[in-house]
This record gives sequence, structure tokens and C-alpha cells, in this order.
Amino acid sequence: MGGTLTVWLAERHPEIAGLVLVNPAIEPPAESFREMLRGILDSGSSVMQRSGTTSPTPTRPSWPTTPRPCRAFCRSARPTTRSPQPSARSERPVLLMNSPQDHVVPPSSSDILAAGVSGPVERVTLERSYHVATLDYDKDDIERRARRVRQEGHRA
Repeated sequence: MGGTLTVWLAERHPEIAGLVLVNPAIEPPAESFREMLRGILDSGSSVMQRSGTTSPTPTRPSWPTTPRPCRAFCRSARPTTRSPQPSARSERPVLLMNSPQDHVVPPSSSDILAAGVSGPVERVTLERSYHVATLDYDKDDIERRARRVRQEGHRA
């Protein structure tokens, strides 16, 4: 959800200097994730449980669930992000990190996003993490790269 929201904001705010994205959802979610969402909707639940990690001791500094309206917003934002608007195609740099073992967002979403921007794109594969990579085994590398982007402008 964070990557989708970040791209959505960048499309509308050309003053954003660059993007750091981790497993952004640009195309529809994996079938297994859609099945889980259908189950949640069928149950009448108003929230979705958070995604898992590969780490044996994950910490999550956030709410344990996501309200359905947030999921609905991300679903409505996705068509725009699939075809970035001119402001998203500007020369701003993108640090794009994705997990090949993501059970929520297909890794091909990162390919779609990378093809849709014209600025420099640095791609990083997070081999040891699932979808919530910022809390998984690759979290320290993600943090280090994001800090470097902020300090150096766009090089990670």
C-alpha cells in the first residue's frame, strides 16, 4: 500500500524530488492475495490482517490490521500508476526495491513501474524478504539505501 500511495502522490506533486519504493503495487495483486481479500469481504470483516515476513522476530510499528477503505483507495489508485502521468515521468530518480518471494505484490509490478519513468532508476532485489521487507531480513539494507538517497540526492 505504501508504494502505491507514494507513486500516486508523485504523479500529483512534481515538487517531490525522488522516490524510494519497496514492493510497490502497480499491477493487480497476486491471485493468492485476491483470494484472501475475497474471503475477507465474504466474511463481512471490516479489516485485513497485516502481511507476514520471513524474519523469525519481526517487529511492526503500525496497526495490526488495514481498514477496507484503505484497500479500496489503493485499488482505485492503481490504474493511474500503471500508466504514469507526465509529472511521474519527470527526470526524478527512483530507488526501486522488490522481493522476488512476495506473496502480495507480483515482482513484475516493479518492472512496469521502472518502464514508466524516464528518470534514473536503481533496482535492488531483496532476496531474503517477503512483502513487508522493511521489517524483514533486508530491513537494514533498505534503511541504509534510503538514507543514502536522502543524503546524496539520488545515488543509493
